[in-house]
Amino acid sequence: MARPWYLCHSESLSGALPQIVQEYERVILFRLGHLLPGRAKGPGLFFFLPCLDTYHKVDLRLQTLEIPFHEVVTKDMFIMEIDAICYYRIENASLLLSSLARVSKALQSLVQNTMKRLLAHRSLTEILLDRKSIAQDAKVALDSVTCTWGIKVERTEIKDVRLPAGLQHSLAVEAEAQRQARVRVSQP
Repeated sequence: MARPWYLCHSESLSGALPQIVQEYERVILFRLGHLLPGRAKGPGLFFFLPCLDTYHKVDLRLQTLEIPFHEVVTKDMFIMEIDAICYYRIENASLLLSSLARVSKALQSLVQNTMKRLLAHRSLTEILLDRKSIAQDAKVALDSVTCTWGIKVERTEIKDVRLPAGLQHSLAVEAEAQRQARVRVSQP
């Protein structure tokens, strides 16, 4: 990062300092607060002017974001809690830095709202049986929004579904009644 102005010497203003960018990183340069034109720098060596330039390194590797449990209301009016995980990658570092301040917070809110919206149109049974298609629908919906931020959503998954205790009890009673009915039918 650039040094504060009071640490600048007259000889440092005339010379550019070299920095190294790893294969999986890109650097965005700002000169006097303005984004320098052109694409992100890297991988390899780049030069910046101390006291005039600041730079931000952006990691292009696959990132994971765990979405904590949040309540969802299904189409058949069941309330449950789900948690999810989102895998994403930064595709356009310049666009990301100029359009979004807190990536993880924005992405977390977007995933939670998208899941709530998608699951509101499905019944409890569909959610429990068809997680893969729900995850694919969520990925497509998320990617359509995050592409304007310079982010590519690679995958989303629903990790766990928590049902309320009363609902779990009634489902267990119903399953037991079905087992008892099958036993009675199979016995002569």
